[in-house]
Amino acid sequence: MTEQIPLVRGTRRAVLARPVDEERCPHYGIVSTMNAEGEFRAVETCYELDDDVLRLPHETMDVLGAKPDTDAGCTPTEKPEDGPRGKPGSRRKVGA
Repeated sequence: MTEQIPLVRGTRRAVLARPVDEERCPHYGIVSTMNAEGEFRAVETCYELDDDVLRLPHETMDVLGAKPDTDAGCTPTEKPEDGPRGKPGSRRKVGA
C-alpha cells in the first residue's frame, strides 16, 4: 500500500559520502539518518545524489551528526520559492 504514496515511493536509500560545497547540490528534499542508539534525525536540504551515494553540504552533515559511510534516506521535495528556506543550500530541521 505504501508504494501508492508518492512521497514514500520517491524515497531512496543511500550511503553518505564526504560533504561537498552547497553549489554542487542540485537537488532538494528531506534527508534522514538513524544513529546506533536509534535516534532519528531529518533535515530539509539541498543534496547531490549519484547512484546510491549521497553528498550533503558540510553544515547539513554537522546538523545530522552524520559521518561518511552512514546509511541515509533521501526523499525529493519541491524547493520552497519564498522566504529564507528558498535560498540555495538552506536547511530546515524536520525531526530530532
